[in-house]
Amino acid sequence: WNVTSIKNKIFEFHTFLIDHNADIAINHHRNLAHPKKTLKIPNYKIHRQDGPLTINNKSRGGVLIAKNISTEDTPRPASSNIEILTIKTRTTPSLMVEAAYPPPPKVKYNKINSSDLDAIILP
Repeated sequence: WNVTSIKNKIFEFHTFLIDHNADIAINHHRNLAHPKKTLKIPNYKIHRQDGPLTINNKSRGGVLIAKNISTEDTPRPASSNIEILTIKTRTTPSLMVEAAYPPPPKVKYNKINSSDLDAIILP
């Protein structure tokens, strides 16, 4: 589902989540959760990892989880080449949800390497 200009598509996005009975959705679109303009989607909590904004003053995406599912953020080691947001559900059995994406563009592009990919895999 294309979330470009999501601010104009909140109703459509929410309908998509309901129609597909989605409890969890990962979105990597950079406009999902601007720290100063947090989007609100009924019955969902948006988890995001705030950090420096991109060169266009946009933040990264996030993880949407239905509000009826109890969760906890799980910190991960930082990397200069990849950002990882990990959420653990407090359900039985528990579920780990990870969103991984490149950090905001910099003057010098950092390539994602195998050790960055290894960091995504939980022990």
